[in-house]
Amino acid sequence: MDGRLPTIRPANENLARLCCSIIEEQLGEIERIVVSELLNKGRLSLPQLTRFTNLRQSQVKAALIALMDLDLCTYKEQQEGPRGSAYYYSVNPDKIVYRMRYPFYLVYVADKYGPIGQDIFLQIILYGRRTFNSICDAIQSIHPDQDQVLAVFKAMTDAKEVQPTDPDDVKTNLDKRIEAEKVWKATTDSTMTARVREKMRKALDEEERKAAVDKTWEGLKRKHTTLDEDAWRQTKKTKTVNDLYVDDSLHWKINYDQFHVHLRNAAICDLAKRKIHPAASFVMKYVLDCCEGSMKSCKDDEKSVPIRQWEIRNHMNTASGLCITMYNPNFTSNGQQRSSRRYDSDDSDDGPSSNNKHDPYIKSANPETEFIDLLAKYNEHFQLLKKTDGTGQTEFIVPLKDLSTFMKLEIIRKTIREGFGEVGLRVWNALYMESKLDEKTISTLTMTQAKQVRRVLYMMLEQGFVHLQDVPKRLDHTSQNTFFLYYVSLDLVITNTIEKIYKSIANLKLRRYLESQRFTTTMERAELGEELSDDELKQLDVVKRMTENFKIAELRLDCELMVLKDF
Repeated sequence: MDGRLPTIRPANENLARLCCSIIEEQLGEIERIVVSELLNKGRLSLPQLTRFTNLRQSQVKAALIALMDLDLCTYKEQQEGPRGSAYYYSVNPDKIVYRMRYPFYLVYVADKYGPIGQDIFLQIILYGRRTFNSICDAIQSIHPDQDQVLAVFKAMTDAKEVQPTDPDDVKTNLDKRIEAEKVWKATTDSTMTARVREKMRKALDEEERKAAVDKTWEGLKRKHTTLDEDAWRQTKKTKTVNDLYVDDSLHWKINYDQFHVHLRNAAICDLAKRKIHPAASFVMKYVLDCCEGSMKSCKDDEKSVPIRQWEIRNHMNTASGLCITMYNPNFTSNGQQRSSRRYDSDDSDDGPSSNNKHDPYIKSANPETEFIDLLAKYNEHFQLLKKTDGTGQTEFIVPLKDLSTFMKLEIIRKTIREGFGEVGLRVWNALYMESKLDEKTISTLTMTQAKQVRRVLYMMLEQGFVHLQDVPKRLDHTSQNTFFLYYVSLDLVITNTIEKIYKSIANLKLRRYLESQRFTTTMERAELGEELSDDELKQLDVVKRMTENFKIAELRLDCELMVLKDF
Protein backbone atom coordinates (compact mmCIF):
# COMPACT_ATOMS: atom_id res chain seq x y z
CA MET A 1 0.00 0.00 0.00
CA ASP A 2 3.03 2.33 0.22
CA GLY A 3 2.90 5.23 -2.21
CA ARG A 4 -0.65 4.51 -3.31
CA LEU A 5 -4.03 5.51 -1.95
CA PRO A 6 -6.24 2.67 -0.72
CA THR A 7 -9.04 2.00 -3.14
CA ILE A 8 -12.56 2.99 -2.10
CA ARG A 9 -15.14 0.96 -3.96
CA PRO A 10 -17.85 3.00 -5.69
CA ALA A 11 -21.32 2.76 -4.19
CA ASN A 12 -23.84 0.51 -5.90
CA GLU A 13 -26.51 2.01 -8.12
CA ASN A 14 -29.43 1.93 -5.67
CA LEU A 15 -27.42 3.39 -2.79
CA ALA A 16 -26.00 6.11 -5.06
CA ARG A 17 -29.52 7.03 -6.25
CA LEU A 18 -30.76 7.28 -2.68
CA CYS A 19 -27.82 9.38 -1.50
CA CYS A 20 -28.17 11.76 -4.44
CA SER A 21 -31.89 12.17 -3.72
CA ILE A 22 -31.18 13.01 -0.06
CA ILE A 23 -28.43 15.50 -0.92
CA GLU A 24 -30.51 17.24 -3.59
CA GLU A 25 -33.49 17.52 -1.25
CA GLN A 26 -31.49 18.87 1.71
CA LEU A 27 -28.50 20.71 0.20
CA GLY A 28 -29.02 21.46 -3.47
CA GLU A 29 -28.24 20.57 -7.06
CA ILE A 30 -24.51 21.39 -7.11
CA GLU A 31 -23.82 19.27 -4.02
CA ARG A 32 -25.80 16.43 -5.62
CA ILE A 33 -23.62 16.52 -8.75
CA VAL A 34 -20.41 16.43 -6.68
CA VAL A 35 -21.69 13.60 -4.47
CA SER A 36 -22.84 11.63 -7.51
CA GLU A 37 -19.36 11.71 -9.06
CA LEU A 38 -17.67 10.75 -5.78
CA LEU A 39 -20.07 7.85 -5.23
CA ASN A 40 -19.77 6.52 -8.77
CA LYS A 41 -16.01 6.95 -9.23
CA GLY A 42 -14.55 6.73 -5.72
CA ARG A 43 -11.72 9.05 -4.62
CA LEU A 44 -11.23 12.12 -6.81
CA SER A 45 -9.04 15.20 -6.62
CA LEU A 46 -10.29 18.74 -7.11
CA PRO A 47 -9.15 18.98 -10.77
CA GLN A 48 -10.77 15.63 -11.52
CA LEU A 49 -14.03 16.69 -9.89
CA THR A 50 -14.01 19.93 -11.85
CA ARG A 51 -13.50 18.04 -15.10
CA PHE A 52 -16.10 15.32 -14.44
CA THR A 53 -18.83 17.63 -13.11
CA ASN A 54 -18.39 20.42 -15.71
CA LEU A 55 -18.66 22.96 -12.88
CA ARG A 56 -16.45 25.89 -11.99
CA GLN A 57 -13.70 25.13 -9.50
CA SER A 58 -15.14 27.65 -7.05
CA GLN A 59 -18.50 25.83 -7.12
CA VAL A 60 -16.84 22.47 -6.48
CA LYS A 61 -14.80 23.97 -3.61
CA ALA A 62 -17.92 25.43 -2.01
CA ALA A 63 -19.74 22.11 -2.31
CA LEU A 64 -16.82 20.19 -0.78
CA ILE A 65 -16.58 22.65 2.12
CA ALA A 66 -20.30 22.30 2.81
CA LEU A 67 -20.04 18.50 2.74
CA MET A 68 -17.01 18.47 5.04
CA ASP A 69 -18.71 20.82 7.50
CA LEU A 70 -21.61 18.36 7.70
CA ASP A 71 -19.15 15.45 8.21
CA LEU A 72 -20.22 13.82 4.94
CA CYS A 73 -16.93 14.18 3.07
CA THR A 74 -13.36 13.16 3.95
CA TYR A 75 -10.03 13.83 2.28
CA LYS A 76 -6.61 12.22 2.11
CA GLU A 77 -3.31 13.94 1.32
CA GLN A 78 -1.18 12.03 -1.19
CA GLN A 79 2.43 12.79 -2.05
CA GLU A 80 2.89 13.00 -5.81
CA GLY A 81 6.58 13.11 -6.60
CA PRO A 82 8.74 16.21 -6.30
CA ARG A 83 5.89 18.52 -7.33
CA GLY A 84 4.20 18.30 -3.97
CA SER A 85 1.02 16.71 -2.71
CA ALA A 86 -2.60 16.49 -3.79
CA TYR A 87 -5.83 16.02 -1.87
CA TYR A 88 -8.29 13.31 -2.80
CA TYR A 89 -11.89 13.49 -1.59
CA SER A 90 -14.50 10.83 -0.86
CA VAL A 91 -17.97 10.74 0.69
CA ASN A 92 -19.46 8.44 3.32
CA PRO A 93 -22.80 7.09 2.00
CA ASP A 94 -23.81 5.75 5.42
CA LYS A 95 -23.78 9.21 6.99
CA ILE A 96 -25.82 10.54 4.10
CA VAL A 97 -28.44 7.86 4.75
CA TYR A 98 -28.40 8.76 8.47
CA ARG A 99 -29.78 12.19 7.54
CA MET A 100 -33.12 10.52 6.80
CA ARG A 101 -33.32 9.48 10.47
CA TYR A 102 -33.18 12.94 11.97
CA PRO A 103 -36.93 12.77 12.82
CA PHE A 104 -36.30 9.66 14.97
CA TYR A 105 -33.32 11.29 16.69
CA LEU A 106 -35.26 14.50 17.23
CA VAL A 107 -38.24 12.76 18.82
CA TYR A 108 -35.94 10.94 21.23
CA VAL A 109 -34.08 14.14 22.21
CA ALA A 110 -37.33 16.06 22.69
CA ASP A 111 -38.75 13.34 24.95
CA LYS A 112 -35.59 13.08 27.05
CA TYR A 113 -34.33 16.67 27.26
CA GLY A 114 -37.29 18.84 26.32
CA PRO A 115 -37.27 21.97 24.13
CA ILE A 116 -33.74 22.99 25.12
CA GLY A 117 -32.23 19.68 24.05
CA GLN A 118 -34.28 19.78 20.87
CA ASP A 119 -32.93 23.22 19.92
CA ILE A 120 -29.35 22.18 20.74
CA PHE A 121 -29.73 19.12 18.51
CA LEU A 122 -31.20 21.21 15.68
CA GLN A 123 -28.30 23.66 15.81
CA ILE A 124 -25.71 20.87 15.62
CA ILE A 125 -27.34 19.02 12.71
CA LEU A 126 -27.91 22.31 10.88
CA TYR A 127 -24.20 23.21 10.83
CA GLY A 128 -22.61 19.78 11.28
CA ARG A 129 -20.38 20.82 14.19
CA ARG A 130 -20.68 23.76 16.56
CA THR A 131 -19.12 25.19 19.70
CA PHE A 132 -21.17 25.59 22.84
CA ASN A 133 -20.99 29.39 22.71
CA SER A 134 -22.28 29.48 19.13
CA ILE A 135 -25.21 27.27 20.16
CA CYS A 136 -26.03 29.57 23.07
CA ASP A 137 -25.91 32.64 20.82
CA ALA A 138 -28.25 30.99 18.30
CA ILE A 139 -30.91 29.98 20.86
CA GLN A 140 -30.49 32.90 23.27
CA SER A 141 -33.74 34.53 22.18
CA ILE A 142 -35.65 31.31 22.93
CA HIS A 143 -33.71 30.10 26.00
CA PRO A 144 -32.00 33.07 27.71
CA ASP A 145 -30.89 31.08 30.79
CA GLN A 146 -27.36 29.95 29.85
CA ASP A 147 -26.94 27.87 33.02
CA GLN A 148 -29.97 25.79 32.11
CA VAL A 149 -28.69 25.33 28.57
CA LEU A 150 -25.29 24.28 29.95
CA ALA A 151 -26.94 21.72 32.25
CA VAL A 152 -28.84 20.13 29.35
CA PHE A 153 -25.72 20.18 27.18
CA LYS A 154 -23.75 18.44 29.94
CA ALA A 155 -26.43 15.76 30.17
CA MET A 156 -26.25 15.15 26.42
CA THR A 157 -22.45 14.87 26.46
CA ASP A 158 -22.48 12.59 29.52
CA ALA A 159 -24.94 10.33 27.67
CA LYS A 160 -22.48 10.27 24.71
CA GLU A 161 -25.14 11.62 22.35
CA VAL A 162 -22.93 14.64 21.58
CA GLN A 163 -19.18 14.17 21.27
CA PRO A 164 -16.21 16.45 20.52
CA THR A 165 -14.73 16.47 17.05
CA ASP A 166 -11.24 15.26 16.29
CA PRO A 167 -8.75 16.26 13.57
CA ASP A 168 -8.81 12.65 12.36
CA ASP A 169 -12.52 12.92 11.53
CA VAL A 170 -11.55 14.11 8.04
CA LYS A 171 -9.98 10.70 7.37
CA THR A 172 -11.82 7.55 6.42
CA ASN A 173 -11.74 4.51 8.71
CA LEU A 174 -9.69 2.66 6.08
CA ASP A 175 -7.05 5.41 6.03
CA LYS A 176 -6.87 5.43 9.82
CA ARG A 177 -6.42 1.67 9.93
CA ILE A 178 -3.68 1.68 7.28
CA GLU A 179 -1.76 4.41 9.13
CA ALA A 180 -2.11 2.51 12.41
CA GLU A 181 -0.78 -0.66 10.74
CA LYS A 182 2.24 1.24 9.41
CA VAL A 183 3.01 2.59 12.89
CA TRP A 184 2.60 -0.85 14.45
CA LYS A 185 4.88 -2.49 11.87
CA ALA A 186 7.52 0.19 12.45
CA THR A 187 7.59 -0.55 16.19
CA THR A 188 8.08 -4.32 15.84
CA ASP A 189 10.99 -6.34 14.49
CA SER A 190 9.00 -9.54 13.97
CA THR A 191 8.36 -11.06 10.58
CA MET A 192 4.76 -10.56 9.47
CA THR A 193 3.57 -14.12 9.87
CA ALA A 194 -0.07 -15.09 10.29
CA ARG A 195 0.31 -15.15 14.08
CA VAL A 196 1.90 -11.69 14.13
CA ARG A 197 -0.84 -10.32 11.86
CA GLU A 198 -3.49 -11.70 14.20
CA LYS A 199 -1.71 -10.09 17.15
CA MET A 200 -1.59 -6.78 15.26
CA ARG A 201 -5.29 -7.02 14.43
CA LYS A 202 -6.26 -7.58 18.08
CA ALA A 203 -4.02 -4.74 19.26
CA LEU A 204 -5.45 -2.29 16.72
CA ASP A 205 -9.02 -3.35 17.50
CA GLU A 206 -8.37 -2.64 21.17
CA GLU A 207 -6.94 0.78 20.31
CA GLU A 208 -10.05 1.58 18.26
CA ARG A 209 -12.28 0.63 21.19
CA LYS A 210 -10.26 2.89 23.49
CA ALA A 211 -10.46 5.69 20.91
CA ALA A 212 -14.26 5.34 20.88
CA VAL A 213 -14.28 5.97 24.64
CA ASP A 214 -11.87 8.89 24.35
CA LYS A 215 -14.22 10.64 21.91
CA THR A 216 -16.88 10.83 24.63
CA TRP A 217 -16.82 13.54 27.26
CA GLU A 218 -15.64 11.07 29.93
CA GLY A 219 -12.64 10.15 27.81
CA LEU A 220 -12.02 13.82 27.08
CA LYS A 221 -11.83 14.57 30.80
CA ARG A 222 -9.31 11.75 31.28
CA LYS A 223 -7.31 13.17 28.39
CA HIS A 224 -7.22 16.58 30.08
CA THR A 225 -6.03 15.14 33.38
CA THR A 226 -3.57 12.43 32.33
CA LEU A 227 -2.06 13.32 28.95
CA ASP A 228 1.56 14.46 29.33
CA GLU A 229 1.57 17.47 27.03
CA ASP A 230 2.32 21.04 28.03
CA ALA A 231 -0.73 22.47 26.29
CA TRP A 232 -3.12 20.17 28.12
CA ARG A 233 -1.29 20.78 31.40
CA GLN A 234 -1.81 24.50 31.02
CA THR A 235 -5.46 23.92 30.15
CA LYS A 236 -5.87 21.81 33.28
CA LYS A 237 -4.32 24.52 35.48
CA THR A 238 -6.23 27.48 34.09
CA LYS A 239 -9.68 26.05 33.22
CA THR A 240 -12.42 24.46 35.27
CA VAL A 241 -14.70 21.71 34.02
CA ASN A 242 -17.35 24.24 32.99
CA ASP A 243 -14.74 26.19 31.04
CA LEU A 244 -13.87 23.05 29.12
CA TYR A 245 -17.47 22.68 27.96
CA VAL A 246 -17.64 26.26 26.68
CA ASP A 247 -14.14 26.28 25.19
CA ASP A 248 -14.32 27.70 21.65
CA SER A 249 -11.56 25.34 20.52
CA LEU A 250 -13.91 22.37 21.04
CA HIS A 251 -16.47 21.69 18.33
CA TRP A 252 -19.26 19.21 19.03
CA LYS A 253 -21.09 16.83 16.72
CA ILE A 254 -23.77 14.14 16.86
CA ASN A 255 -22.78 10.59 17.85
CA TYR A 256 -24.89 8.44 15.52
CA ASP A 257 -23.81 5.18 17.18
CA GLN A 258 -25.29 6.20 20.51
CA PHE A 259 -28.61 7.17 18.94
CA HIS A 260 -28.72 3.79 17.22
CA VAL A 261 -28.13 2.15 20.61
CA HIS A 262 -31.14 4.05 22.01
CA LEU A 263 -33.32 3.07 19.06
CA ARG A 264 -32.23 -0.57 19.26
CA ASN A 265 -33.08 -0.69 22.97
CA ALA A 266 -36.47 0.85 22.24
CA ALA A 267 -37.06 -1.79 19.55
CA ILE A 268 -36.21 -4.54 22.06
CA CYS A 269 -38.72 -3.08 24.52
CA ASP A 270 -41.37 -3.01 21.79
CA LEU A 271 -40.53 -6.64 20.95
CA ALA A 272 -41.07 -7.61 24.59
CA LYS A 273 -44.40 -5.81 24.61
CA ARG A 274 -45.60 -7.53 21.43
CA LYS A 275 -44.38 -11.03 22.22
CA ILE A 276 -44.72 -11.31 26.01
CA HIS A 277 -46.68 -8.65 27.92
CA PRO A 278 -46.77 -4.85 28.35
CA ALA A 279 -45.10 -5.27 31.73
CA ALA A 280 -42.20 -7.03 29.99
CA SER A 281 -41.48 -3.81 28.10
CA PHE A 282 -41.27 -1.94 31.41
CA VAL A 283 -38.83 -4.47 32.89
CA MET A 284 -36.65 -4.56 29.77
CA LYS A 285 -36.50 -0.77 29.66
CA TYR A 286 -35.16 -0.70 33.21
CA VAL A 287 -32.58 -3.42 32.48
CA LEU A 288 -31.39 -1.75 29.26
CA ASP A 289 -31.23 1.70 30.88
CA CYS A 290 -29.01 0.27 33.62
CA CYS A 291 -26.68 -1.31 31.05
CA GLU A 292 -26.70 1.48 28.45
CA GLY A 293 -23.68 3.26 29.87
CA SER A 294 -21.43 0.34 28.89
CA MET A 295 -22.79 0.01 25.34
CA LYS A 296 -20.50 1.33 22.61
CA SER A 297 -22.32 0.57 19.35
CA CYS A 298 -24.92 -1.84 18.03
CA LYS A 299 -22.45 -3.84 15.96
CA ASP A 300 -19.90 -4.27 18.76
CA ASP A 301 -22.29 -5.11 21.61
CA GLU A 302 -23.09 -8.82 21.69
CA LYS A 303 -24.56 -8.83 25.19
CA SER A 304 -25.18 -6.42 28.03
CA VAL A 305 -23.38 -6.32 31.35
CA PRO A 306 -24.88 -8.60 34.05
CA ILE A 307 -27.59 -7.29 36.32
CA ARG A 308 -28.69 -9.00 39.54
CA GLN A 309 -32.11 -10.51 39.96
CA TRP A 310 -32.83 -8.70 43.21
CA GLU A 311 -32.24 -5.33 41.50
CA ILE A 312 -34.88 -6.12 38.88
CA ARG A 313 -37.26 -7.46 41.53
CA ASN A 314 -36.87 -4.37 43.73
CA HIS A 315 -37.56 -2.11 40.78
CA MET A 316 -40.72 -4.07 39.97
CA ASN A 317 -41.87 -3.82 43.59
CA THR A 318 -41.38 -0.05 43.73
CA ALA A 319 -43.01 0.61 40.34
CA SER A 320 -46.44 2.18 40.52
CA GLY A 321 -49.29 0.77 38.46
CA LEU A 322 -47.35 -2.25 37.19
CA CYS A 323 -49.49 -5.37 36.78
CA ILE A 324 -47.21 -8.38 37.08
CA THR A 325 -49.79 -11.09 37.83
CA MET A 326 -48.64 -14.22 36.06
CA TYR A 327 -50.65 -15.08 32.96
CA ASN A 328 -52.08 -18.58 32.65
CA PRO A 329 -51.19 -19.96 29.19
CA ASN A 330 -54.13 -22.40 29.35
CA PHE A 331 -56.56 -19.53 28.59
CA THR A 332 -56.81 -17.08 25.74
CA SER A 333 -56.91 -13.32 26.20
CA ASN A 334 -60.74 -13.29 26.31
CA GLY A 335 -60.87 -15.91 29.07
CA GLN A 336 -61.80 -18.90 26.89
CA GLN A 337 -60.18 -22.22 27.67
CA ARG A 338 -57.76 -23.50 25.02
CA SER A 339 -59.04 -26.65 23.29
CA SER A 340 -55.60 -27.78 22.12
CA ARG A 341 -54.45 -28.59 25.64
CA ARG A 342 -52.78 -32.01 25.78
CA TYR A 343 -54.10 -34.03 28.74
CA ASP A 344 -51.83 -36.03 30.99
CA SER A 345 -52.62 -39.61 31.96
CA ASP A 346 -53.44 -38.67 35.54
CA ASP A 347 -55.96 -35.94 34.60
CA SER A 348 -59.66 -36.43 35.25
CA ASP A 349 -62.37 -36.59 32.58
CA ASP A 350 -62.99 -32.89 33.02
CA GLY A 351 -59.44 -32.15 31.90
CA PRO A 352 -56.39 -31.02 33.84
CA SER A 353 -56.96 -29.63 37.30
CA SER A 354 -55.43 -26.27 36.32
CA ASN A 355 -57.99 -25.90 33.52
CA ASN A 356 -60.90 -26.23 35.93
CA LYS A 357 -60.08 -22.80 37.32
CA HIS A 358 -61.74 -20.27 35.05
CA ASP A 359 -59.18 -17.64 35.96
CA PRO A 360 -56.71 -16.67 33.23
CA TYR A 361 -54.21 -15.52 35.86
CA ILE A 362 -52.18 -17.59 38.30
CA LYS A 363 -51.87 -16.29 41.85
CA SER A 364 -48.30 -16.78 43.00
CA ALA A 365 -46.41 -15.97 46.16
CA ASN A 366 -43.47 -14.58 44.14
CA PRO A 367 -44.90 -13.13 40.93
CA GLU A 368 -41.85 -10.93 40.34
CA THR A 369 -39.44 -13.88 40.32
CA GLU A 370 -41.72 -15.94 38.08
CA PHE A 371 -42.14 -13.02 35.70
CA ILE A 372 -38.36 -12.64 35.42
CA ASP A 373 -38.08 -16.38 34.76
CA LEU A 374 -40.71 -15.97 32.03
CA LEU A 375 -38.54 -13.33 30.34
CA ALA A 376 -35.56 -15.70 30.55
CA LYS A 377 -37.50 -18.53 28.90
CA TYR A 378 -36.63 -19.45 25.31
CA ASN A 379 -39.79 -18.58 23.39
CA GLU A 380 -40.32 -18.59 19.62
CA HIS A 381 -36.60 -18.65 18.79
CA PHE A 382 -35.64 -15.79 21.10
CA GLN A 383 -35.33 -14.94 24.78
CA LEU A 384 -35.13 -11.54 26.38
CA LEU A 385 -32.87 -12.44 29.32
CA LYS A 386 -30.22 -15.09 29.87
CA LYS A 387 -28.83 -16.35 33.16
CA THR A 388 -25.11 -16.09 33.78
CA ASP A 389 -23.02 -18.75 35.52
CA GLY A 390 -20.40 -18.79 38.23
CA THR A 391 -21.25 -15.56 40.06
CA GLY A 392 -22.78 -17.04 43.20
CA GLN A 393 -25.87 -14.88 42.66
CA THR A 394 -28.62 -15.01 40.09
CA GLU A 395 -27.64 -12.55 37.35
CA PHE A 396 -29.08 -11.91 33.93
CA ILE A 397 -27.75 -10.46 30.70
CA VAL A 398 -29.58 -9.23 27.60
CA PRO A 399 -28.48 -11.13 24.44
CA LEU A 400 -28.36 -8.04 22.24
CA LYS A 401 -26.94 -9.75 19.15
CA ASP A 402 -29.50 -12.58 19.27
CA LEU A 403 -32.40 -10.15 19.67
CA SER A 404 -31.12 -8.04 16.78
CA THR A 405 -30.97 -11.17 14.61
CA PHE A 406 -34.54 -12.07 15.57
CA MET A 407 -35.77 -8.58 14.61
CA LYS A 408 -34.00 -8.93 11.26
CA LEU A 409 -35.69 -12.29 10.72
CA GLU A 410 -39.07 -10.70 11.45
CA ILE A 411 -38.54 -8.16 8.67
CA ILE A 412 -37.33 -10.80 6.20
CA ARG A 413 -40.24 -13.12 6.98
CA LYS A 414 -42.71 -10.27 6.56
CA THR A 415 -41.17 -9.45 3.18
CA ILE A 416 -41.36 -13.08 2.07
CA ARG A 417 -44.97 -13.44 3.22
CA GLU A 418 -45.97 -10.32 1.27
CA GLY A 419 -44.13 -11.44 -1.86
CA PHE A 420 -44.60 -15.21 -1.93
CA GLY A 421 -47.48 -15.97 0.43
CA GLU A 422 -47.71 -18.44 3.28
CA VAL A 423 -46.33 -21.29 1.18
CA GLY A 424 -43.20 -19.30 0.40
CA LEU A 425 -42.77 -18.47 4.08
CA ARG A 426 -43.08 -22.14 5.09
CA VAL A 427 -40.52 -23.15 2.48
CA TRP A 428 -38.10 -20.42 3.53
CA ASN A 429 -38.44 -21.28 7.23
CA ALA A 430 -37.77 -24.94 6.48
CA LEU A 431 -34.61 -24.07 4.58
CA TYR A 432 -33.46 -21.65 7.28
CA MET A 433 -33.98 -24.19 10.07
CA GLU A 434 -32.78 -27.34 8.28
CA SER A 435 -30.01 -25.91 6.06
CA LYS A 436 -29.52 -27.61 2.65
CA LEU A 437 -32.47 -29.62 1.30
CA ASP A 438 -33.67 -30.94 -2.04
CA GLU A 439 -37.13 -30.34 -3.50
CA LYS A 440 -38.57 -33.65 -2.35
CA THR A 441 -37.49 -33.14 1.26
CA ILE A 442 -38.80 -29.57 1.26
CA SER A 443 -42.16 -30.77 -0.06
CA THR A 444 -42.33 -33.39 2.70
CA LEU A 445 -41.39 -31.00 5.51
CA THR A 446 -43.77 -28.24 4.42
CA MET A 447 -46.59 -30.65 3.47
CA THR A 448 -46.95 -28.89 0.12
CA GLN A 449 -47.29 -30.21 -3.41
CA ALA A 450 -43.99 -30.62 -5.24
CA LYS A 451 -45.17 -28.49 -8.16
CA GLN A 452 -46.07 -25.60 -5.87
CA VAL A 453 -42.80 -25.93 -3.95
CA ARG A 454 -40.80 -25.83 -7.20
CA ARG A 455 -42.63 -22.71 -8.39
CA VAL A 456 -42.04 -20.87 -5.09
CA LEU A 457 -38.40 -21.95 -4.95
CA TYR A 458 -37.70 -20.63 -8.44
CA MET A 459 -39.35 -17.30 -7.60
CA MET A 460 -37.35 -16.88 -4.39
CA LEU A 461 -34.17 -18.03 -6.12
CA GLU A 462 -34.63 -15.36 -8.78
CA GLN A 463 -35.01 -12.60 -6.17
CA GLY A 464 -32.14 -13.75 -3.95
CA PHE A 465 -34.02 -15.09 -0.91
CA VAL A 466 -32.92 -18.69 -1.60
CA HIS A 467 -29.61 -19.99 -2.94
CA LEU A 468 -28.70 -23.11 -4.90
CA GLN A 469 -25.78 -25.51 -4.69
CA ASP A 470 -25.12 -28.21 -7.27
CA VAL A 471 -23.68 -31.52 -6.09
CA PRO A 472 -22.25 -33.59 -9.01
CA LYS A 473 -22.16 -37.37 -8.81
CA ARG A 474 -19.40 -37.60 -11.42
CA LEU A 475 -16.43 -35.54 -12.50
CA ASP A 476 -18.02 -34.44 -15.78
CA HIS A 477 -20.59 -32.22 -13.96
CA THR A 478 -23.39 -33.10 -16.34
CA SER A 479 -26.92 -32.12 -15.36
CA GLN A 480 -28.12 -35.73 -15.59
CA ASN A 481 -25.64 -36.77 -12.90
CA THR A 482 -26.11 -33.76 -10.62
CA PHE A 483 -28.61 -33.08 -7.88
CA PHE A 484 -29.34 -29.64 -6.47
CA LEU A 485 -29.69 -28.50 -2.87
CA TYR A 486 -31.44 -25.32 -1.80
CA TYR A 487 -30.26 -23.35 1.21
CA VAL A 488 -30.55 -19.94 2.87
CA SER A 489 -27.58 -17.68 3.63
CA LEU A 490 -28.91 -15.13 6.10
CA ASP A 491 -26.15 -12.59 5.43
CA LEU A 492 -26.80 -12.68 1.68
CA VAL A 493 -30.56 -12.41 2.21
CA ILE A 494 -30.08 -9.39 4.49
CA THR A 495 -27.81 -7.74 1.90
CA ASN A 496 -30.35 -8.42 -0.83
CA THR A 497 -33.19 -7.00 1.30
CA ILE A 498 -31.16 -3.88 2.04
CA GLU A 499 -30.65 -3.34 -1.69
CA LYS A 500 -34.40 -3.63 -2.27
CA ILE A 501 -35.07 -1.08 0.48
CA TYR A 502 -32.54 1.34 -1.05
CA LYS A 503 -34.34 1.05 -4.37
CA SER A 504 -37.80 1.45 -2.81
CA ILE A 505 -36.90 4.59 -0.85
CA ALA A 506 -35.23 6.15 -3.89
CA ASN A 507 -38.34 5.42 -5.98
CA LEU A 508 -40.60 6.93 -3.31
CA LYS A 509 -38.53 10.11 -3.20
CA LEU A 510 -38.61 10.37 -6.99
CA ARG A 511 -42.37 9.82 -7.06
CA ARG A 512 -42.91 12.44 -4.35
CA TYR A 513 -40.80 14.92 -6.32
CA LEU A 514 -42.70 14.27 -9.57
CA GLU A 515 -46.09 14.61 -7.88
CA SER A 516 -45.02 17.90 -6.31
CA GLN A 517 -43.75 19.21 -9.66
CA ARG A 518 -47.17 18.67 -11.24
CA PHE A 519 -48.73 21.25 -8.93
CA THR A 520 -45.80 23.61 -8.43
CA THR A 521 -47.75 26.65 -9.63
CA THR A 522 -50.66 25.98 -7.29
CA MET A 523 -48.36 25.47 -4.32
CA GLU A 524 -46.44 28.69 -5.06
CA ARG A 525 -49.69 30.66 -5.28
CA ALA A 526 -50.81 29.20 -1.96
CA GLU A 527 -47.52 30.22 -0.33
CA LEU A 528 -47.93 33.77 -1.64
CA GLY A 529 -51.43 33.96 -0.14
CA GLU A 530 -53.30 34.29 -3.42
CA GLU A 531 -56.93 33.27 -3.66
CA LEU A 532 -57.45 29.75 -5.04
CA SER A 533 -60.48 28.18 -6.65
CA ASP A 534 -62.28 25.18 -5.17
CA ASP A 535 -60.64 22.80 -7.65
CA GLU A 536 -57.20 24.18 -6.84
CA LEU A 537 -57.85 23.82 -3.11
CA LYS A 538 -58.84 20.18 -3.65
CA GLN A 539 -55.70 19.59 -5.71
CA LEU A 540 -53.57 21.20 -3.00
CA ASP A 541 -55.16 19.02 -0.33
CA VAL A 542 -54.57 15.88 -2.41
CA VAL A 543 -50.91 16.81 -2.95
CA LYS A 544 -50.37 17.45 0.77
CA ARG A 545 -51.94 14.13 1.79
CA MET A 546 -50.01 12.29 -0.92
CA THR A 547 -46.72 13.89 0.15
CA GLU A 548 -47.40 13.03 3.77
CA ASN A 549 -48.14 9.40 2.89
CA PHE A 550 -44.93 9.17 0.86
CA LYS A 551 -42.90 10.52 3.79
CA ILE A 552 -44.52 8.05 6.19
CA ALA A 553 -43.69 5.19 3.83
CA GLU A 554 -40.09 6.40 3.56
CA LEU A 555 -39.73 6.50 7.35
CA ARG A 556 -41.17 3.00 7.71
CA LEU A 557 -38.74 1.62 5.16
CA ASP A 558 -35.91 3.49 6.85
CA CYS A 559 -36.85 1.79 10.15
CA GLU A 560 -36.45 -1.59 8.48
CA LEU A 561 -33.18 -0.45 6.89
CA MET A 562 -31.86 0.65 10.28
CA VAL A 563 -32.70 -2.73 11.85
CA LEU A 564 -31.12 -4.71 9.01
CA LYS A 565 -27.98 -2.63 8.54
CA ASP A 566 -27.19 -0.78 11.77
CA PHE A 567 -28.50 -2.96 14.63
